[in-house]
Amino acid sequence: MILVNEKITFLDLIIKYTLRDALLGLIRYVPATFGVAIRLLLVPLFLQKSGEGLTIRDGVVFRFPERIKLGRHVGLSEYCLLDGDGGLEIGDFVRIAPHVTIFTFEHKIESRNLPIKLQGKNLKKVTIGNDVWIGAGAIILAGVTIGDGAVIGANSVVNKNVSPYTVVAGNPIKLIKSRI
Repeated sequence: MILVNEKITFLDLIIKYTLRDALLGLIRYVPATFGVAIRLLLVPLFLQKSGEGLTIRDGVVFRFPERIKLGRHVGLSEYCLLDGDGGLEIGDFVRIAPHVTIFTFEHKIESRNLPIKLQGKNLKKVTIGNDVWIGAGAIILAGVTIGDGAVIGANSVVNKNVSPYTVVAGNPIKLIKSRI
């Protein structure tokens, strides 16, 4: 009897996540204003939290959406990838340009005798403050905190924390100037 319940529970989980991923995959490519409206209605159902005024453009990918928190008036432009595996929290009034990738995990690579694929992952939360602008093509790596009012330049690789009200750019990022 217990095994039957465990199998049903496991099957229920498979169905739930398969349906979720299929729905998110389908609505990802609905174009223009109609697509934005559909995503505004459906995507928040799968997120841990989302505030009012959310805008999600075409092609945005959510991995582990149940671990993603989005603040108020967040704008996600075309073809962004938001990985919530290690936890992702985005503040209010954040603008994210097209093709931005946010990772919340790193592959373990300690053993030379075991393929990297089999070593597992280190999960590290990413936190993005309020009123942040992330330029097109930027990559945010696991464990990073981006302070309020920061600006991340296009095609930057953010591999360390970003202080509030600073402008950073490059690979790896370097301080360009302060906004204060």
